[in-house]
Amino acid sequence: MQGLLELDGEVGLSGDEAGEGIVALSPGIRIRVAPFARHPLLVGLGGNFPLGEEELNARLKLAF
Repeated sequence: MQGLLELDGEVGLSGDEAGEGIVALSPGIRIRVAPFARHPLLVGLGGNFPLGEEELNARLKLAF
């Protein structure tokens, strides 16, 4: 098991949201599901929390 800490964001490139962006902090964990396989499967689970006054709620993230 490994701990993760990601900083991510997104910015609108065109339309009404052009130039507006969201920055979020995402803490989580990464687990090896099949550690003895030749190519082990990794599964990640984390949360996503916006920084600032953005209109984004916290999210749960799952990655394979």
